[in-house]
Amino acid sequence: MSAVVGRDYLHNAWYQAAWSDELTDSAPLARTVFETPLVLFRGSEGRAVAMLDRCPHRFAPLSRGTLAAGTLTCGYHGLSFNSLGQCVQNPHGPIPPRAQVQVFPTLERHEALWVWMGEPEQADSTTLPDFGFIDTTPASAKFRGLMTVQANYQLVADNVLDLSHVAYLHPTTFGDVLMHARMSIEGDDRTLRARWESKDVKPSPAYQGAVPEGNADIWAVVNWHAPALLVIDSGAVPTGSSRAPRDSILALHSLTPAGPSSTHYFYCITRGVRTEDAEFNAQLKSLAELAFNHEDKPMIEAQQARLAQVDLSLTPPLLLSVDGAAVRARRILGRLIAAEREIPPTRQVESVP
Repeated sequence: MSAVVGRDYLHNAWYQAAWSDELTDSAPLARTVFETPLVLFRGSEGRAVAMLDRCPHRFAPLSRGTLAAGTLTCGYHGLSFNSLGQCVQNPHGPIPPRAQVQVFPTLERHEALWVWMGEPEQADSTTLPDFGFIDTTPASAKFRGLMTVQANYQLVADNVLDLSHVAYLHPTTFGDVLMHARMSIEGDDRTLRARWESKDVKPSPAYQGAVPEGNADIWAVVNWHAPALLVIDSGAVPTGSSRAPRDSILALHSLTPAGPSSTHYFYCITRGVRTEDAEFNAQLKSLAELAFNHEDKPMIEAQQARLAQVDLSLTPPLLLSVDGAAVRARRILGRLIAAEREIPPTRQVESVP
């Protein structure tokens, strides 16, 4: 079993632990997933490793040690471990049989490191959705980042699934172009798609690079993959024009629970237009970082703080029509978590945690 069993987590799934270039062969990286401290590093052959960040001797964080030739040495008493979690050196005598550290399955794909927190024998690389658009987009037409949001990961997913907030929370970046958009929702037992479309509207700053003059037809489609991977396909074309694949801005929003009220929020934004325009890339990056770090993040964290003061069994949140996609995603995730743990699904799974 995994190191921690959380009621709110789907364990048998891939979660992003880092961007690939965060890992080096010379220094370990500490990151918490599911309240479990992990140490990430590259082994002797450059393979990414995710190991429990706890020396079996006195439970010191291994991430405070040193890394050399794929071997991680505890900075407290010098026990060394290889990429399989096996102790290979004890400077104080024979290696004890219990000198072993738990290692988690990893997958390196789409410029990211993914970790499997559930049953190791169930780790299946084919279950990770295809985010190949990241790999095929040149560096000049994409940017990525990571921020930590002090809120439950499902609150963060709610925010991405409901784009009606854009008009109010992002007035100077994405504007009100989706305020009167038509929304439709479709999905299955593990995925969901929410679509917004606005016709013949004035493009906001985020879309003026695609339509610098005149009005535009604008769309945004949120594709949610359980448990917490979302891709937004958005774009704009001159009013009445047909769309081409290159017109889309594709954005990965990868949410990894650090704990019940903390989320690692990885994002990667790509585009198919003006792919060699470094200035345009910098402009989009600036707009996205403003929206994510200074508009979304403070509001969601403030929401989490208010939720901590409420007994949701006595005061359930009011639901509006714009909550349709978020509610359905929570219901799907609730069923998957219940099935994984073989317990009856809880009621009100759509309620905010």
